[in-house]
Amino acid sequence: MFDFVMGLGQGGGRIAHAFAKGFEIPVVFMNLAGVDFTHLRAPLQDILVFEKGGTGRDPQFGERMVWENFDEI
Repeated sequence: MFDFVMGLGQGGGRIAHAFAKGFEIPVVFMNLAGVDFTHLRAPLQDILVFEKGGTGRDPQFGERMVWENFDEI
């Protein structure tokens, strides 16, 4: 079915976390602010944080950060 689920951002992380628990599938969480993942209690090896302060709901900023960190992702 799926190899893994990737949750992007705080809302995406919550959805991916619920999906992974329901289907017992590996999950990767990615965000620009680590504080958004403190509520998930996810293993550190499953979290990728760039600490850029979040997007502030600016999709262009989020897209630019993805392209700037593409190799690490």
